[in-house]
Amino acid sequence: MNQSLSDKHQAALAQLLQQARWSDAEIRTRLQQALSPDYWAALNPQLAVNQNEGDIEIERPVSELSEREQWCAQLASEGYFQTAPLIAAPVIECLRQGIEVLRAAGWPPLFAFIYDECWRVMRGPAMTGLLTAVLGAGYQQMAQVYTFYVQAGGSGWFPHVDYGPARRLTLWLALSDATLENGCLYLIPRHRTPPTIAENFSKLESVSYADLLTLLHNCRAVPAPTGTLLGWGNDLIHWGAHARPMAKPRISLAMNFVAADFKPAASDLPLLLDARQLPTLAQRLRIIAHAIEYARDYAPWTHKYLDFAKRLIAAVEQSVP
Repeated sequence: MNQSLSDKHQAALAQLLQQARWSDAEIRTRLQQALSPDYWAALNPQLAVNQNEGDIEIERPVSELSEREQWCAQLASEGYFQTAPLIAAPVIECLRQGIEVLRAAGWPPLFAFIYDECWRVMRGPAMTGLLTAVLGAGYQQMAQVYTFYVQAGGSGWFPHVDYGPARRLTLWLALSDATLENGCLYLIPRHRTPPTIAENFSKLESVSYADLLTLLHNCRAVPAPTGTLLGWGNDLIHWGAHARPMAKPRISLAMNFVAADFKPAASDLPLLLDARQLPTLAQRLRIIAHAIEYARDYAPWTHKYLDFAKRLIAAVEQSVP
């Protein structure tokens, strides 16, 4: 009975997602818009598109030595770190406004990565210093990005770990207050996780009662004020909680960085970025399209855009000499 009911729910969900996908005519229109930097500039004039020469204040001043040492120490001992609000409020407000404009125009929030500011928030001196300290000089950025927009009653991604190389760091930026009400991140500190649980997390079919008690007892909520950065390694169990029905949206960005000696496997996205440079518009479009495909198992809403993502990749490859 339960299996039959589950099958019916899955079939109904698949049908709804299929009906919600963009039509061929809309995809053609969206492709023309996506490939035009003028379109994106007009849509969000407060944000920049490929203006690499811009000089804007991204971060508040930090005590480079003491604060960075604290972040590195927490990362080494607990598997994650959290800053005080770090990114300048005007930058945060421009990005948050830009994401709302994108949503109103029918674009997924992931298209925030069209804009320079989305990339620059992880390229200020404090984060550059931290990434160099953790990953070494010449670290690279992986082509895995995401924009979270958790609405009332929704949730972030289910519990998981970011599998990949040992010298990998995920950075997550709060563009709005992440609270207990709107589904902030939860995690289990690395030093509180039973041995072998994290490294085998996706393959586990069961855990012992003793390990279950340990995991539940050490679960930690991580509220994050606007402008706060969180970072974690590839072995941290974490997830986005469910937001209450009347909660304000939780908006955030996430990116991944790896050491310079990282050797991508066949399953990795075919693009690593020089973390000192901003990607071109063509690179950004490819990254966004790949991110839509990557998130299909974590965020069902991305199924609506899968056809468009495939055609966007093809259109970008045709447009680049």
